[in-house]
Amino acid sequence: MFIFFLIGFMGMTPTFSIGTNDALFFTCLTIFFSEVYHLVFKKQFNFSLAVSVLIIALFTRSLILVYLPTIIFALFIIYKNRAFYKKNIILPSITFIVLIVLNTPSILHSHKLSYDSKPSPEGITSTWAQRQYLSQLYQNKNQLPKGEWVSWEEVDVYLKDNGKDSLPEGIAETVFFDINLTINEFFKDLLESFLKGFRETSFILPIVLVYILKQIKEKKILDTNVLFICSLFVPILIIAFIIINSIETRWLTSSFVILSLFYFDSNILKNSKWLQTIVIGVFSLFCYFFLYRIIAWN
Repeated sequence: MFIFFLIGFMGMTPTFSIGTNDALFFTCLTIFFSEVYHLVFKKQFNFSLAVSVLIIALFTRSLILVYLPTIIFALFIIYKNRAFYKKNIILPSITFIVLIVLNTPSILHSHKLSYDSKPSPEGITSTWAQRQYLSQLYQNKNQLPKGEWVSWEEVDVYLKDNGKDSLPEGIAETVFFDINLTINEFFKDLLESFLKGFRETSFILPIVLVYILKQIKEKKILDTNVLFICSLFVPILIIAFIIINSIETRWLTSSFVILSLFYFDSNILKNSKWLQTIVIGVFSLFCYFFLYRIIAWN
């Protein structure tokens, strides 16, 4: 059943339909989390594959920082289970060396990996983070439709009129620039993430959340398997904390896929037939829209 769900999910997520580094990044990260999932729940683990794809993900997108807490916990799980195998480091080592070589020009020139960047156009002094932040401010005032951005020129004019410190320069600064705004946007973005996640995963997210609450009630929250499932929600929380004028669910692909794997694999609803019926019904609609999308493309 999970395979059919995954096919539908990939069909509904444009990330996997276009040749960008997003597809590589999320595929590798999902494989890594999948290996850790199988280590936690089935004591099966391919060390060479897991580490290799994690290295590729690390070199592919800076978005990996959003998943960093989950990755650190996953590495702790690997360490705790003594799943590090020195004899299987050939592929990870080769992968690391090749990617270091490919990134050498960027490292020598800018002292960082060659991640995609969104530089300001020539003649513009503002940053992408400032453009995002100002767009959110205008949306809150109903001066800009949701999901759209102000022009670069508008951002420069705003900074000129209000001072260089009137907008945060970087993504990290947006979190602490205006705490009240951050808190308000956190709950709005969190709700938006779950609503969009609901569209792409049916009732799976809320059902898994109910499962976690049940484990807390039964005082099993410190179990490794429960903590790992909880850690997959951390990227959702981190994304919600960043001031972004439009949440894109592709950023949460790896979390959604592994949470869905857990749902189908654990059979959470085995004693609740009416909930099973609802999930199957929504999933059927999900597949219908997937097929409709294929037909529309043709």
